[in-house]
Amino acid sequence: NATDTLDLSNSNDLNEIKLSKRELTLFEALLQRKGQYVAKSILADKLYGTGSDISLNAIEVAVLRLRKCLSEFKITIKTGRGIGYMLDEII
Repeated sequence: NATDTLDLSNSNDLNEIKLSKRELTLFEALLQRKGQYVAKSILADKLYGTGSDISLNAIEVAVLRLRKCLSEFKITIKTGRGIGYMLDEII
């Protein structure tokens, strides 16, 4: 299981978040549309490929895991019921 490192640096501190490739892909998809809700179906296409036969439950699990990784950095992912997910705050 490969792990990538996301560097969230500022001038006083160096922080790294260890993310799996799937978590990093999900984070990047949300980051690209920061401040906008991204539909689960779009996230599924990004994570598993267009037209993949994946349960949207898998997206919920991936978001849950990503939330845990990002929580200590005060980065939150909002849920829009029936809409999707949105990256709420970036340092």
